[in-house]
Amino acid sequence: MQGVLPGFLKSVGRCIVTVFLEWVKKLLRALLEGCTLALQRIWKILNLAWNWIQCIAQILMPLRFSLVTIFLVALLFLWSAPGKDLLLSMADQKTLFTSEIILFFVALFSWSMCLWYWSRVMMRFVHDDFLDTKEDTEKEKKWKVGLLIWFRKHIPRLVGLVPFIIMFFAFPQASQVYSGQISDVDLSNLNFLHWISFVLGGFYYLIVFFRRKIILRNDDSGLDKQHYAPHHKGWRDLGLTSFVVLVGILGLSTVIFVMVWINPQVATSFGTGSVLFLASASWVAFGSSLVSLGRGFKFPVITAGLIGALMIGPWTDNHQVRTLNASASEKSELTRHMAWDQRLTVEQDFYQWLATRAKVFDKNEINPIFIISAEGGGIRAAYWTANLLAAFQDANENFANHVYALSGISGGSLGTALFVNLLQNQDNLNCPDPGTTWKIKKIRKCAHSILSEDFLTPTVASMLYPDLIQRVNFLSYFYKFPDRAYALETSFEKAWKKHLGNDRFSRSFLESWDAPENSKANLKLRLPSLFLNSTWVEGGKRVIASNVQIIKEHFPDAEDLFSILCKEIPLSTAVHNSARFSYVSPAGTVEEPLLRDNPLLEAEPCRQRLAEAFENETPISEVKDLAERKDISHQTWGHVVDGGYFENSGNTTTFDILSSIEDAFFHDDLVCGPEDRPDLQFKCLPVIITLINDPELAAASKLNPNDTVESHDGNLPQDSSQPNPDQWLTEPLSPIKTLFQTRDGRGGYARDSTQKYVERQLQGLYLEFSLHDKKGALPLSWVLSELVKDNIQKQVDEVLQDLAESPDKTGDPLNIEQLIRYRLKNS
Repeated sequence: MQGVLPGFLKSVGRCIVTVFLEWVKKLLRALLEGCTLALQRIWKILNLAWNWIQCIAQILMPLRFSLVTIFLVALLFLWSAPGKDLLLSMADQKTLFTSEIILFFVALFSWSMCLWYWSRVMMRFVHDDFLDTKEDTEKEKKWKVGLLIWFRKHIPRLVGLVPFIIMFFAFPQASQVYSGQISDVDLSNLNFLHWISFVLGGFYYLIVFFRRKIILRNDDSGLDKQHYAPHHKGWRDLGLTSFVVLVGILGLSTVIFVMVWINPQVATSFGTGSVLFLASASWVAFGSSLVSLGRGFKFPVITAGLIGALMIGPWTDNHQVRTLNASASEKSELTRHMAWDQRLTVEQDFYQWLATRAKVFDKNEINPIFIISAEGGGIRAAYWTANLLAAFQDANENFANHVYALSGISGGSLGTALFVNLLQNQDNLNCPDPGTTWKIKKIRKCAHSILSEDFLTPTVASMLYPDLIQRVNFLSYFYKFPDRAYALETSFEKAWKKHLGNDRFSRSFLESWDAPENSKANLKLRLPSLFLNSTWVEGGKRVIASNVQIIKEHFPDAEDLFSILCKEIPLSTAVHNSARFSYVSPAGTVEEPLLRDNPLLEAEPCRQRLAEAFENETPISEVKDLAERKDISHQTWGHVVDGGYFENSGNTTTFDILSSIEDAFFHDDLVCGPEDRPDLQFKCLPVIITLINDPELAAASKLNPNDTVESHDGNLPQDSSQPNPDQWLTEPLSPIKTLFQTRDGRGGYARDSTQKYVERQLQGLYLEFSLHDKKGALPLSWVLSELVKDNIQKQVDEVLQDLAESPDKTGDPLNIEQLIRYRLKNS
């Protein structure tokens, strides 16, 4: 009995274990089968979803031109600050029934109808890649036919509705850019435009939805298979209506093309939005036609066109930097002023400038000598720079007499050039009062008026019409269409002539320093020198346009634009070369003349012949005479782009100017002047002013001690301006991001180096006047809304009040005590 019980228990135990293991086995098998079934179902769902995606992609592929234009417009108006500011500028207008706003919505409606019509046409080409799949079952083919019919009926309507949806959301978003600052009138106008978009969208949909019942008096319900099922095999199947529509769009586009080709400024009557919508409508029609042509001939027409455009690219370049070619009759007029070959070095120029200060400087007082750096940043930089400097001049009419030089980048170059030439004409300024609360006087009025013009629309119109056609212009050897650089430069010229009545911006850059003209103004014989900085694409160096000769001894690793061109250039071109920010403006092609004294001798570039003349200390008049001949050939030296690609502060050039004239300053006694001319020695204080227009940079340069966060150890404060470290895709993106960020880093280094140099080496002052965005965004573009201009003008007033430290007074930029107090306060 004792042996039986243990055996029985063992048997029971084995039985229990066996049953348990069997149960576990079944459970695991069930779980495995369940997981397998679940994975199969997930895979089936994913495969079905992928099939759906493939089907939808195949259906929408012929619509790619329509979808691309929609994406670009949405990107502009929904996600970019310049696009939102364009909408704000529409709300700024006193009446909402202006020609610009009416054209805006007419063009929007036209683009929408184009999207709808050509989407209908192009979806008829969805057949071969979609329905003729041999692997599909009959059920799948039937399903695809139904899906295709549904898409052909509804997708074109929805695609055409998208433009109105974009604008319906874009107008409210534009008001949020200046939330809390926008006036009730502007807010009401934006709301009105917002609902106009909604109403027009509804009107459009009613037209396309009921067109058969209302226009054709036909019921659409029984036409699904008869009307939406047929497909096109080639462009011949488009039908007469499609060709009529295409010819109509071609005619309209040709009219706009010719108008912009002849005079880009005519586009300002349309407005940027209208031009963009009309161009989008044109390219939807032409692009869709090319797609249908390619499908009909089974040939990649668009790809072949792109390859052809690349192949003829070197011959279609129409971005040559403009020069002034002096004919025999014009030569005396052009050489009336200081010519490019007569420029002094910066050291000689500074001593000449000091010699004219005898009538200006007070021998018993310390006189500030200003060198100003104007940062880049499109029209906002130009507006900030010109209006702040004009405000300084209006506050003290002797301010400009103490400004020796201005170094400009991009929009800062436009602002400084505008300021200098307004000084030349200040006795004849009569610009209208803008009717605002700004404390504004005559020079500032003109700076505001000129920079309130629309520089963007002509540029965009030229970009989308003649400049774009030029890329495929196979007759470029005989004729080249004017580019968008020409459109922007002539916009500068038109704005100046409109408000000043002369063509100063279209004439030679160097005429600004014409002594007889300067003597009429309240400047004692000399205007400040200008240094407009560009970047050499192939060499990465600075290319400087200046009334001062740019030599290696004073400006290391920089190139002199005039010594390369060996010709004079319009003021508008000199400014724009510094503001060629891709892709709104193209890189400028710099062509240098090849000089040949004898037909048997090998030609030499003009710059090389100049270098030999300087080295031998021989006159360069012979070189200039050769360069002005019309029968000489040219070669491409390189390309220039925005000066901000090198560094965006302008302080590298300012540092070079300072180091070049260092010997003129007697550091211990705050005296400057020629050492051998005691009669031309003055008490002086070098003052560097940097105009910062980047709000992010302004915020970083004025840290609030309270805006800190604890570091990981809980003790040391962390700089709130420190960029957040990257976490994602650091390996592939780091090289690209570093290239972009190096520009800002180099600008910061240039500012710090200049500050240390002037304050430690020359016992001078370094000041920064920064533009902030505390009261609303400041977009980077070539046109500004009234809200943005009001924001900047109020900040100009704040600077003057900050100098005076009294709300009821205006600061004096020549008051050294105020300058020192401002420096200490903002350090």
